[in-house]
This record gives sequence, C-alpha cells and structure tokens, in this order.
Amino acid sequence: MLGLEHDFRIVDTHATLDPDEASVAAHGRDITPERLEREMHQAGVVRAVASPGRRASGRSYLRANNAVARLSVDRPFVAFARLNG
Repeated sequence: MLGLEHDFRIVDTHATLDPDEASVAAHGRDITPERLEREMHQAGVVRAVASPGRRASGRSYLRANNAVARLSVDRPFVAFARLNG
C-alpha cells in the first residue's frame, strides 16, 4: 500500500534462510527461498537482507554463508554473511 500510494520501497532487514534440513528441524522454520520470495511480493517488500540462522557453538558459518549466497542468486535477497552465533 505504501509503495503504491507514496512510492516507498519496503525492505526486510532480517530475513533468515536455513539452507539445510537439520537447521530447519532445530529452529522450526520451514521456509524455502521460493516461498519467502512469494510472501515478500504479496506483502510489497522489494528486497530482503538474508543471512543464515543460528548455528551451534563451535560450528563454522562458512558452509551456511555460502549456501545463503547461492540461494540469493536471481532473487530479491541481499546475502549477508554471519560471523558468529
């Protein structure tokens, strides 16, 4: 509504993508990049900052960061790397 009436751009700055099934099971979020993109479009959100969800302490974020970057290609997501939990 804001975008149509006032030409505002709406950005979600806290989207979380869990690229593997273990993270989805641990955190209870089951949202695919396609579903997130569809829901953003329906809500009028034009971009989203996406990062991986929390990891257990001692586990590297390298694989999760790379997966989120791959999932963000050709989508309205800006991939942000996560450095710690």
